[in-house]
Amino acid sequence: MSTTISLFYGLSDNLDLVGRAGWFKTKVSGGGLSASDDGYMVSAGLRGKAGDKVELEGSVIYADLGGNSGNSTTGVVAGRYYFTDTLALGAEYQHSSDASSYLVGVRFNF
Repeated sequence: MSTTISLFYGLSDNLDLVGRAGWFKTKVSGGGLSASDDGYMVSAGLRGKAGDKVELEGSVIYADLGGNSGNSTTGVVAGRYYFTDTLALGAEYQHSSDASSYLVGVRFNF
């Protein structure tokens, strides 16, 4: 379960300051073991248009799960190509000291 709030502030016609804050609760059980943690995350970054159809984003995410899970800081670089004003294909790379991940997805704006 999670709750996230996003805020955007226009720095120019093509560049936004992006901030996010969230709270989440994790609960895992299986094989006779169980664990649960509550935590929060905050993020800040820049998102901007690099052309009519291309959007780029860079941000830093700090997450603290408390308990045994600890905290982490993650750097994020993302790009999206808009086929229409509402439909985009995106790719994202996230890196922290613990792990790296690549994500590919579709964004629908309404």
